[in-house]
Amino acid sequence: MRRAVRAVTYHDAVSDTQTAVPAPDRRQRRRRTRRIIGWTFAAVGVVVLVLVVAAVMVGMDALRAQATLRSASDQVGTLKQQVIAGDEAGVAQTLPSLQADTAAAYQDTHGWHWWLISRLPFVGPTISAVQTSAEVVDSLAVDALPALTAATDVLDPAVLVPEGGRIDLRPFIDVAPLVVTADDAVQAAKGEMDAIEVERLNAVVQDPVTKLQTMVDDLAMTTATASRAAQLLPSMLGAYGQRTYILLAQNNAEIRTTGGIPGAWLPITVSDGQITLGERNSAPSTAEPVLPLTEEEEALFTDRLATFGANVNLTPDFPRSAELAREMWAVTRNGEQVDGVVSVDPITLQNLLGAIGPVTMESGQELNGENAARVLLNDIYVQIEDTDEQDAFFADAASAAFDKFISGGHDVSATIDALAASANQGRLMVWSADPREEQLITGTVLSGELRGDIDGAPVVGVYLNDGSATKMSYYLDYSVDVAQQECRADGTRLLTVTVDIASTAPPEVADFPPYISGGGWLPPGSVQTNLMVYSPTGGRITEARRDGAATDEVGLYGHEGLDVAVTSVTLAPGESHSLEFDVETGPGQDAPAVLRVTPGARNPELTVNDSPC
Repeated sequence: MRRAVRAVTYHDAVSDTQTAVPAPDRRQRRRRTRRIIGWTFAAVGVVVLVLVVAAVMVGMDALRAQATLRSASDQVGTLKQQVIAGDEAGVAQTLPSLQADTAAAYQDTHGWHWWLISRLPFVGPTISAVQTSAEVVDSLAVDALPALTAATDVLDPAVLVPEGGRIDLRPFIDVAPLVVTADDAVQAAKGEMDAIEVERLNAVVQDPVTKLQTMVDDLAMTTATASRAAQLLPSMLGAYGQRTYILLAQNNAEIRTTGGIPGAWLPITVSDGQITLGERNSAPSTAEPVLPLTEEEEALFTDRLATFGANVNLTPDFPRSAELAREMWAVTRNGEQVDGVVSVDPITLQNLLGAIGPVTMESGQELNGENAARVLLNDIYVQIEDTDEQDAFFADAASAAFDKFISGGHDVSATIDALAASANQGRLMVWSADPREEQLITGTVLSGELRGDIDGAPVVGVYLNDGSATKMSYYLDYSVDVAQQECRADGTRLLTVTVDIASTAPPEVADFPPYISGGGWLPPGSVQTNLMVYSPTGGRITEARRDGAATDEVGLYGHEGLDVAVTSVTLAPGESHSLEFDVETGPGQDAPAVLRVTPGARNPELTVNDSPC
């Protein structure tokens, strides 16, 4: 009898196979599973134990590293001051101690345990930041600072002050490579520290890391200055061949955007550090523009910018003024080329005399750190009516101050501070016709360049130009206030720029000689001032008000990609006006606004109340 055959499905086969597994095999599988789970828990336990051990080791190391990093950070600041002061004995003591601290900090923040913990979420950024800080400080101590200590001659302010009419350039030439190398290392260290996002760090290390960032930033500014000086001074002071410069003496009594009318042009010759001042020249003029002007320049300043030497600084861009001055000098002096342009004003001279001491003129008049600006900007015009005698007085003042300065023997720190203050106020500017040198000057306080932003900060410019051809700007009193009104969703900000301007002229000014008080198309003693307000890069000027009311007496122009609002203010003696401009910042400007203003006969009061959104 034939047996019936049942169709077996895959499922049935599997099921039959499973049911066929003997009971002992099932027990073995359960034991194997338990062993796997046991080993897994054991492995997890080992990992946890390793992490705990690593964390404890990192914690112990971190406590030691914190102390050594703090000590190292303090010693970097000490070492910088010792290098600047030329304290070689102090440097010899501080540097080895610093290097010992940084080596210990590096050792305490590296190893397998630090590598492991730095890979963990949440604490990883903090651990990495501590390691980076130790690496940066150790790198500075080993690579940058030893080179910098060898450059004490360059960083000593005394080497910048002439002795016997000459600046010794040999120290700069000798240490230039060391200073440049040190600066490269410090700038690299600054980049590493800047990359640390402090806000992501544990609160315990935020303050030390922030302090270290500030210290490195401060050091980077010092080394950048030293590097520029080491590269610029030898060539600009004639170490490799004679140099000639034009000294523009700006007169703030007739105001211009960068200070005052440059009515006196004096050649300066420099050869191997020896400085010679030439005879005073009046500002030249030409029938045609000496260089082509842009449409924007024509619209804002007319062709007077390039035809009258007294108007080359109608523009707030000093490098452009200097180019025009250099070309105007060449055109009017049979092609004679100069190597650069330097600009100063009587307040710079007054600051300098306050440091080096007074000078006595041939007339017996003393100029000092209290009266030089008043005498040169006002008294001379009131007391001497003959223009030739005025010119002779100005030439005598320039010569006397120059001779005293280059003779040497002065308080070095006070002299450097006086020149630095003048540069910071925009009263001392330098331009070089050599592109490499000019690139090094660019971005410093000496450049006087037109900019709408600086390192993420929006720049607001407020500039004044005299429109009355008098010396009444001496009596202008003005202040500028920048206040944030609104933060936009895109990160831009609305600022209100308020310019308060007044005439402090006395009633008797109408009786002064016409070249002081005017008397042509304006009543004697009145003054007209053309005011320009520049927006930041990518920003706009949206509205203007005069004395609280909207005004349409404002023209809107463009200049080098910036919005420019232009208006005119006429003031009788004792009169004042307040002008307001609504100014928008540009995108990506995440630092407080920077204000640049025309330096007048007195320092204006400047206020900025702004912060990133």
